[in-house]
Formats: sequence, structure tokens, C-alpha cells
Amino acid sequence: MKIKISLLSLTFCISLIAAGQIGSTKSELTILGTVHSPTLLVNADTIYSAIVKTKPDIILLELDSSFFTKSFQLKEMYDENEINATVKYLNKNKKCVLRPFDFEGRNAYRPKMGIQNSDKILKRIGIMYYTNSLSAASRDIWKRFTDLTDTIDTISKKDLQTINSIATDNLVCERQFYQYKKLKEIIKSKKEFLNNFDFTSKGDSITLEEVFNRYAYFEELRNRTMVENILKIIKQNPKKRIMVLTGFYHRDFLLTELKFKEIAYNFIIREFNQ
Repeated sequence: MKIKISLLSLTFCISLIAAGQIGSTKSELTILGTVHSPTLLVNADTIYSAIVKTKPDIILLELDSSFFTKSFQLKEMYDENEINATVKYLNKNKKCVLRPFDFEGRNAYRPKMGIQNSDKILKRIGIMYYTNSLSAASRDIWKRFTDLTDTIDTISKKDLQTINSIATDNLVCERQFYQYKKLKEIIKSKKEFLNNFDFTSKGDSITLEEVFNRYAYFEELRNRTMVENILKIIKQNPKKRIMVLTGFYHRDFLLTELKFKEIAYNFIIREFNQ
């Protein structure tokens, strides 16, 4: 009888350890890629359900500290899926804490660097494409970029499991490569981007080529800053279950970079399963 009880106890303990309930010496990190506005399949309720399933001790939102009070309460409610879902969860789970992890001062940084109107460069390239003003190589680059963008836009209307799949991550990775690397080849080849200017919030003029270069630099800088901020929170909160809620365009970069840090920072990445 004693042997049976011991075996049952051992089995029970092993089950708890596997579930991460006892004996865990590592933090657990789940990165949930989301869409900010409701779709038919993804909204505050579906994200809330994902949070409930993950049971985080800490939730990280794609915001900087300017959106929070000193005690990390949201200054205002913003009508976005992640925020609505998080507030609902926090109201029922008082011990869970909220933290920002985005690039500090992101909204002020864009006009300061003159990149607030970077979308108009993409529009110009689109016009060049449809008026046959691009070389064959540039047309191929633009076509692949827009095809990837259209495919990912379709995926953004699907369920969380599809949005958070490896296949989607791979498509986003390729799309971002085309946007921030390959499009530079088109821009360098057209004098229009060298001879036209935009302005920073200080009134400094910069070429449209420089606007795009600064824009591409900022997007990578922002992603890398997100990684650094997540790692800081992991280091400051050992043995915690941490959930990152972020637009799914960031997910692949975050996962790729953080995977290399698991041993050094003593955490494991948990894949999302709906």
C-alpha cells in the first residue's frame, strides 16, 4: 500500500511539474500576435480567452510608459482588442500586473525624424508601377511586396491560431524584408526620391530617400527595443508567466531574437495554442 501511495504521489508531482505548477525555475513567455481592431474571428473576447488559457502573472502591452500612471495603470481606455481584453482579465485577476514594452516616445519620434508621412513613398512607387515607370527588376520587387501584403492582409482576418502560425510568421518575415530592404533598391534607382523633400518637426528638410531610410531604421530599432524591454522584465520577474500582446507583424522578429536568449535569461517560450 505504501508503495502504491508513493507511486501515485510521484506521478502527481511529475504531472504538476510538467504543467509548470511546482518546481519550475524558469520564467515562461508567450507571445500572442494580434490585430488591434476587431475582425469577424478576432476581437477582445477571443483575445481574452487566450489570456485566460495562458494564465499570465504579467501582461505586456504594445505601448510605452506615457500611456500609464506611475503605478502602471492605464491613463485612459483605448478601444483596441488587446487593451479591452487585458482590462477585462485584470478586473477578474487582481494579482496579474500590467507593463508597457514598446519603444519609449514612439509617437514623438516619428515627426522628430521626419518619417510620419513615409506611406506616401509607397504610394509613389505604386503609381510608378501602374504607369510602367519602373525597370523590370523594380517591377518584380514591387509585385512581390504587394502580393505578400495582400496575402497577409487576408490572414489578418482569420483566427488567432492561423495568425500565430509558423507559416504566417514566415510570410511576415519575407514581407518585412521586401519593405525595409528590397524597396530601397527601387528608391535608389529613381531620381524623384533624391530630388524631392519632406520636413522634420523641427523644420529640417530631408530627401524622400532619407525619409525611407530613417523609417526602415526606426522599425528595426523599435523591434530591437521591444526585445530589450521584454528581457528586462523577464530578468526583473524570475519564475513568472509572462504574456506579450502585440500586433502580429512584430511576432516573428520577437520570437526569433528572444529564442537566442532563453538560456542566458532563464526562460522558455511557450507556443500559443488556441
